[in-house]
Amino acid sequence: MTGGELNDAAHDYASVTGGAENIASGRAASISGGYSNTASGEGSAVAGGTVNRAQGEHASVTGGAGNTAEADSSAILGGDSNWAKADGPASGYAASISGGHRNTTRGALAWVGGGYYNQAGGVYASVSGGADNTATGGSASVCGGSRNEAPGTASAVSGGSYNRASGKYSSVSGGYGQETVGVYEYAP
Repeated sequence: MTGGELNDAAHDYASVTGGAENIASGRAASISGGYSNTASGEGSAVAGGTVNRAQGEHASVTGGAGNTAEADSSAILGGDSNWAKADGPASGYAASISGGHRNTTRGALAWVGGGYYNQAGGVYASVSGGADNTATGGSASVCGGSRNEAPGTASAVSGGSYNRASGKYSSVSGGYGQETVGVYEYAP
């Protein structure tokens, strides 16, 4: 431990260099600063912020507040109340959240860019932003808008509201309440 107050580096090679009430309890875990942060995964790291948790092996949280990087090798850059979940073996592995509020990743290598209440649940799935959007298909994506869903494999919703790309390789470009169910189906 280098500085700060009431910090604890509680495992081999763990370190806390600043801030207050931070706990690095994982082997080779580190916390640079901030307040009430926890790095419990082996090789995990928290750079700063408040009440952030790096629980997965080699997981990291750069900043923000109330963020949890639970999956192994997952990363959260900022925002608040974001969660890189680990629901099972390899679930959420290397997933990342750039920012926003209450965003969630569950799929391995999934990504959420920002916005709020967005979820990237499929492997390689992504949600760029917006609100209440969900990409649960493998390699599915939602670019933005609100309450859009992409459950089809490699499906995409560009924007709008209440749109759903259910078919494999299907896409919805925008609008309201559109759905594609067929393979390669497209809704403008």
